[in-house]
Amino acid sequence: MARLQAAGVDAVPSYRFLPEGGLVAEGRLDEAVRASGADALWMSCVRSIDRRTDVYQSMAPGPTLWGPGWYGMYAGWYPVTEVRQYDVVSVETSVFDARTRSLVWAGVSETYEPRSVAKEAPGFADLIVRSLRERGLLPAGK
Repeated sequence: MARLQAAGVDAVPSYRFLPEGGLVAEGRLDEAVRASGADALWMSCVRSIDRRTDVYQSMAPGPTLWGPGWYGMYAGWYPVTEVRQYDVVSVETSVFDARTRSLVWAGVSETYEPRSVAKEAPGFADLIVRSLRERGLLPAGK
């Protein structure tokens, strides 16, 4: 909310007009948009949460850094396998013209290893505001 307001948008949260939250009937959404007096509607939806796995192989020094013979120091190294899992969240955002109900802009963003919505929301909002501004859908920055 604060990011949109800082961008010159008189934004209001949907919960003021849809206190029930969650998925609502189309007619109920129409009522809420009319009651809000909004010009546009910003909707964001988590599309996927992908668990990804990376496997790395590297070499680590062993207890003896120098071995005998032609291999010298290489005899003291051994392979180490590292496995790392992490989540990537994909979010689809759409902006609609409230009067015509037509799609004005849409985009998909990904965030790597999110910890909480509260921590991710400011960066996410900055990304969307910047994208809308670049396309002339928001006033130029201050």
